[in-house]
Amino acid sequence: MASLAARYEAGEYEAVWEELRVLPYLRASADPAPWHPSAEEADDILRMTFERVARNADRLVERLRETGYRFECETGRNLPPKPPRRPATEQIRDIAASLDGMFDDLPAFTPQHSQIAPEPPASWAPIPVGPMPRALLRFGEIVGSLDLKQRYPFQAALDVATVQNWPEDPGSYTDDRLSPEAWVAVGKWLRRLAERRAAERDPVEERRQAEISRGDAEPHPHAGDPVLSRLRDWDPLVVDIDWLHDQTATEEEAQMVPLSEGGLAILAEFAPSFEFKSNTSGAWNPNLALPFNGIDPVVRAEGIRMPFTTYLRRCFARGGFFGVPRPVRSPIENVALREVEPGIFLPDHPIFQTLAEGLEPF
Repeated sequence: MASLAARYEAGEYEAVWEELRVLPYLRASADPAPWHPSAEEADDILRMTFERVARNADRLVERLRETGYRFECETGRNLPPKPPRRPATEQIRDIAASLDGMFDDLPAFTPQHSQIAPEPPASWAPIPVGPMPRALLRFGEIVGSLDLKQRYPFQAALDVATVQNWPEDPGSYTDDRLSPEAWVAVGKWLRRLAERRAAERDPVEERRQAEISRGDAEPHPHAGDPVLSRLRDWDPLVVDIDWLHDQTATEEEAQMVPLSEGGLAILAEFAPSFEFKSNTSGAWNPNLALPFNGIDPVVRAEGIRMPFTTYLRRCFARGGFFGVPRPVRSPIENVALREVEPGIFLPDHPIFQTLAEGLEPF
């Protein structure tokens, strides 16, 4: 029987991962039982998986650029500009060390052979699990942080240029979400705030922000296509290791909460909600319950509960977009939706298949 690593290389990606998640122990390297992987072989599968994920991420970044996509992380509007994929080795290892310090003395993370049935040979060892799930660790080491959020369409920058022409005549407003008088009051408040912030900026920062604003104001090359110009509405993939680090390795942020299935864990968010990514709010941010007694942690969010690698696989199969449990703008005119999995929807648009074409399976 072929080893798991050989089967993975032969293309049995999902089947191998299903077995890897449930195997109770790993064989020692010298034992002749190839249907149980050694620790080294299990790590080879992790390495091959996330090397493929990293290459897929780089291809997606370039393909998205070709559509006119602007990455929020590169603009430098609110934080220093960063590339969509960036190293996170130091942060992910710091998370692992922090989780070890908090949880490595728990019985769940010190398994004994006597806990395994049937009893394995004495030379075999339990799978090295938790408190830091191995798939998340290797993702951080090999892929790093990944942020595919979209900047366009234009979000008004809070500066004088944005609000100086805000009308002061209540009769100029027809939007019924606020009274005309309220719109005027909002404009005055924005103007005062923008002027104060402008006064606090140094000339170099002012020029940099003005350049960002000019880029924001440029029309999208596919502005007439409501899907192509607003891909951010369909949950672009984000795995933010820095954010995970803030919640797990910073004492004041690492807060334990009870889980519905029992026990306590840190519900560490690794991405904004699909609504936040589309400039609305209210949905549940994707998170991982840490520590996790297994290789592949479980992603939890609104409409989502699945292993981390499965979540990644489905995102890449849809061109980097997971899909949403409900549209963030309803109704969306002239946009037909399709149910890509139970309760998750994407527009019936060829861009998602185009983006995913030829990506490496993993």
